[in-house]
Amino acid sequence: MKKERVSFLLVSLAALAVTIYCLSYIVTAPGSVLLSTTGDGAKNYFTFLYHATYGEGVWFTGMNYPYGEHIVFTDGQPVFSVLLGYINHWIHVNPMVVIHLLIGTGFFLGIVYIYKILLRLVLPQWWAFVFACLIIIMSPQQLKLTGHFSLAYACVLPMLFYYHLAWLQTGQRKYVWRLFLTALVIAFVHVYFSMMYVLWVVFYTPAYVVSLRGGLRSKWKHLLPVWLAVTVPMVVLKVFMLLTDTVTDRPQYPYGARDNRTFLNDIYTSYTSPVWIWLEKHTQTGALSAGNEGYAYTGMATIIILLIAFVVYLLKVFRQRQINSPSADDKQVGIWLWIAVCMLLFASSIVFRKCYTCLDHAYIIRQFRAVGRFAWPYYYIVTIVSVVILYRSYVQLRSKGRKITAIIIASFLLLVWLFEAIPFAEKTRALAQTAHKKYNTLHHNDGVTWQHYLAQHHFEKEDLQAILVMPYVHIGTEKLGVHAGQSDILAGAFNIALQLHLPLMDVMMSRSSWSQAFAQVKVNGGPFTEKYFSQTENRKGVLVLHPAGVALNRDEQHIIDMSKTIGTKQGYDVYVLYPEHIRNYEQQYLDSLQLVFNSMTVGDTCINDVGPWAVEHYDTGAATEKLFGAGAEVAIKGNMNIVFNQKLTPAYHNQLYEFSAWTLVSDKDYKIGRFRVMGFDEKDSLVLNKMILVQESTDNKGLWLRANGYFNIPVSCYRVEVELINIINPAYRALDELMVRPADAVILSKMADGTSMVNNHVFR
Repeated sequence: MKKERVSFLLVSLAALAVTIYCLSYIVTAPGSVLLSTTGDGAKNYFTFLYHATYGEGVWFTGMNYPYGEHIVFTDGQPVFSVLLGYINHWIHVNPMVVIHLLIGTGFFLGIVYIYKILLRLVLPQWWAFVFACLIIIMSPQQLKLTGHFSLAYACVLPMLFYYHLAWLQTGQRKYVWRLFLTALVIAFVHVYFSMMYVLWVVFYTPAYVVSLRGGLRSKWKHLLPVWLAVTVPMVVLKVFMLLTDTVTDRPQYPYGARDNRTFLNDIYTSYTSPVWIWLEKHTQTGALSAGNEGYAYTGMATIIILLIAFVVYLLKVFRQRQINSPSADDKQVGIWLWIAVCMLLFASSIVFRKCYTCLDHAYIIRQFRAVGRFAWPYYYIVTIVSVVILYRSYVQLRSKGRKITAIIIASFLLLVWLFEAIPFAEKTRALAQTAHKKYNTLHHNDGVTWQHYLAQHHFEKEDLQAILVMPYVHIGTEKLGVHAGQSDILAGAFNIALQLHLPLMDVMMSRSSWSQAFAQVKVNGGPFTEKYFSQTENRKGVLVLHPAGVALNRDEQHIIDMSKTIGTKQGYDVYVLYPEHIRNYEQQYLDSLQLVFNSMTVGDTCINDVGPWAVEHYDTGAATEKLFGAGAEVAIKGNMNIVFNQKLTPAYHNQLYEFSAWTLVSDKDYKIGRFRVMGFDEKDSLVLNKMILVQESTDNKGLWLRANGYFNIPVSCYRVEVELINIINPAYRALDELMVRPADAVILSKMADGTSMVNNHVFR
């Protein structure tokens, strides 16, 4: 026993050395590393750091001001950030250090647990350690180091495998309890891991019942504890959410489940493998996996081992040799491979690629937009099984007196594995080194803190209630995505929010409340939308940040025009906006328009007639629900259709126009349509092509969304067409109120019942 402890200690030290080598600054300088400064990485740093520094409880207040968000929906690793939030009220612990050391701990434990698995599968210690390191180094989870840090814990799936294997081999309940505690913790890290645990047991159950001997009673006694160990934590999480989440209108059907899947090339190719890089260079097939969500490359050595093992088995069957009944160990290997294959099929989303309605009804499965991640258990199982096959073949060859052959084959495959693994390790090291440089660069800017900068302009952070980045970014309702492609403009604001302890109005999370999102996006809608922050009694200013060089449209510029300029700092034009000021201005403007409406007859009137314009009210439409007027148009049946076709030549070259239209959407799914505005000259040549996304709507009424976009029309334009794109069909329920107008024009519409619109915004 003492010898085993010493041996395990030495292996642990070696695993620590490998971890330090591969992760480099991530674990050696955890407080001065930024693995990503944009996109999901920047957001996930921010949510964890803000909540761990300023938070208390489960409600995250760093974004989505004034509503905030439940920490679970921020990818903020609740079990760690909430705990740190309480600790930091008593003693300061740097959350940046914690988040990186947690990643390092996961890498280290991943090696240790795969080593323990291989020992249980009767491999020698040095075999077990070497291959455990190689498996973790090439793990697809390493790709998450640039963004989804909560998914980068390489120990989570090996721990599941080890505890399940130990329970199967020994029947000792301590392993089930450890599995339960692991599942409970990871449920509050990321729910994807919980679902992987559950699916593992779902696929394990039939294989165990069919493959291994024993009565139903004994099999039930074996399966029930495992089922409880992985499902009870999910029940606990569900109950916890019911008790702590006050939002009742979250989206239940996210987008992406059909797209973020495992493709065939994700299984057998890699963009990092020198073998596949060489093959692609000489074949130019364009088939290399780019390392997307479904990436599950196991390595060339693993592929060779499994192919040879499969061919040998087929040859035995083909030659009709007597095949002995598989041993208990072989049956166990078969069970693990069965789980791997099932996980891979699930991750490939084969069923849902053709059957769109199947996913519509798969309530639980459709919750996981990146279904390709479920290929990760396949990776660990297949690589571990291939090592077992290699070792058993090695032993078998030696027993037949073919020692040299055994050594050559094993050495060759080990070298192939090592040859592929080294670039993966170097890629991670390079990432860590770059992350260290990024941190040093970003934290040695102009030397003036934001507190000091505000003080220079006679402001204190206590004078402000929040930060607003313009153009406004809102990502998170699945249906809406305002400036989703420009989310990187929030990266610098995250740092500013941390410095000033001020929340962001902008949103970059997931499953955000429909009602909250619909209210918030109106900040980008111009002077005719009712902005949520201008309706509050809070008179504190809002710090407005406009990244220099980022263009704003007419509606977005309205916020800047209403703000007081301060200056520039760190690439931002800086302003302060007072809600009371914008509220008073907009109310006065609306009051002046009301006077015009009072004197108007029923119909459409243009103020500032600066060019041709067109309005379609669809009053004769047969839709059962309407936004305005007497009717609305029913949704088209096909995937696309022309809904507007009219002669239109601008008053001057490149005149700025706005297109807008209202579509009624469903609150049951992510589906949403879009429009294409096309201009043609007299020869019917295309001179204008502008896509208008309904998901970028910044005005709404109920489930009616106003899509709009600004564009310049060349003077050669003779005719304008608008195509409605109904993908994924059906993407909407009804169409109403379509308008094409010069941006400088003000179009007023008045109905007999007194209802009215201004520039296709509902006025009354």
